[in-house]
Amino acid sequence: MRRCWNFLGILAVAGIAVLARPTNASAAVFSCLTFDHQTKTNVVGATQTTTSSTFVDVPGASITFFANSNSCVIVEISAQVRAMFPRSLQLRVTLDGAAVIQPNFVILYTDENDFDERAATFVLRNVAGGTRELNVQFRSMNGDPVSVAKMLTVLRRNNVD
Repeated sequence: MRRCWNFLGILAVAGIAVLARPTNASAAVFSCLTFDHQTKTNVVGATQTTTSSTFVDVPGASITFFANSNSCVIVEISAQVRAMFPRSLQLRVTLDGAAVIQPNFVILYTDENDFDERAATFVLRNVAGGTRELNVQFRSMNGDPVSVAKMLTVLRRNNVD
């Protein structure tokens, strides 16, 4: 009888764990083929600092490219970041001035008040054809100074000209 109660207790705990498990609020799965692709890169070596609480362009971190219709664009960014917790820096990518790339932004911070390497990847699918401009933007979450340095931006797109 004792084994039966132990077994039922385990089932009850497991049931609570399953019921308490969070669900994915928003997830997207899609194909973004980048074979036969074109790659463009941009390097911003100088340290850029902002205290702005609204997004501002990282000076020199733009890439102009030509997209065929329905291109898939993948943007990879790596940089040295200084934004000691609880300060944090938000980073996003815009296309022709609009923040339409997924994810909308990433939040970056460092454990100490020193530069540390961070990276993020952004994806945009079904880009309309034509000459397009991609910009990297950043902002301070609370108005304290935050910085990026040695930023490398890599843009990959399919449907080579």
